[in-house]
Amino acid sequence: MINKLRSTHTQHGVTLVELLIVVTVVGILAAIAVPSYRAYVVRTNRTEAKVALQSHVQRLERCFVRTNNYFSPQCLEDNSGVAMYPLAVGDDYVITIAASALGAGNYDLAATPQGAQAGDDTECGTFTIDNLGNRSVSGSASATAVASCWDR
Repeated sequence: MINKLRSTHTQHGVTLVELLIVVTVVGILAAIAVPSYRAYVVRTNRTEAKVALQSHVQRLERCFVRTNNYFSPQCLEDNSGVAMYPLAVGDDYVITIAASALGAGNYDLAATPQGAQAGDDTECGTFTIDNLGNRSVSGSASATAVASCWDR
């Protein structure tokens, strides 16, 4: 009779060892996934900044063709007369324009990382492009890696 009672009783639930195994596996997966995801977000934000820089380079060149001056009000203001620079690209970059050290009629556009992007993107840092198309970065990237920062 005792054997009969034991055989009809089935276990319901999860043991502590099974629960610890599941928690450990989830922790390992999270430890791998979170840094990969953050690296993807950093690269995506870089791309948005580079696209914005290229867009403003084209805008300045079109304006220069019309006015023969990069720093005319038509080049530096939007259609309603509001100054365009500094210009925020989301919460991650700010685009600024400065007269180039090369002399009058030249400019440097820079996309400077802000907030979390500034802390996470130490490799490329600030993207800079001038009116001649010279590109640079201010991060820890070597001279050969400048091209990879701009091309990725």
